[in-house]
Amino acid sequence: LSGVYTSKSQAARETAEILSRANSRRVRIADGLEGVSLGLWEGQLEVDVRQRHQKAFETWRKDPFAVTPPGGEDMSEADGRTWKAAKSILKKHRRGTVVLVAPPTVVGLVYCRLMGLTANRVFDVTGRLGAFEVLGTPASR
Repeated sequence: LSGVYTSKSQAARETAEILSRANSRRVRIADGLEGVSLGLWEGQLEVDVRQRHQKAFETWRKDPFAVTPPGGEDMSEADGRTWKAAKSILKKHRRGTVVLVAPPTVVGLVYCRLMGLTANRVFDVTGRLGAFEVLGTPASR
C-alpha cells in the first residue's frame, strides 16, 4: 500500500489503524472525507424517515442531488468536498494502491468519480461496496 487515509470519525480511524498496522503504513486523516450531513434525518432509522418524509426520501434515494434532507448537506457540496479530498490524495500517490476508510456515501461518491459514473448513482454503488475499498490509482490499473 502506498497510503491509508480516513475521515475524522472514530470508527473510520479505528478501522484504518488496523489496516495500517498490517501494512506498516501511517494513517492520515484527510479533511473532506466526513460523512454527508443528513440534518433532521440524522440518527433516525431509515424506516422512520421513509414514513415521515416519504416523498422527499424516495426522491432523495433515486436522485440525491434533487432533494436535500431538511437542515442537511446538499449532495453537490458533499460531492465537491469529497472529490477535492480524493484528488489531493491521488496527487500524492500517483502510483500504488491507496486505502480510503470513510462513511459509505463518501466512499460511494469517490468510487463514482473514479469509475466514470455519474454521482447520482451513489446509492446504487454503496450497496455493492464493502466497509472499505481498496482502489488502485490510475497508474496502477
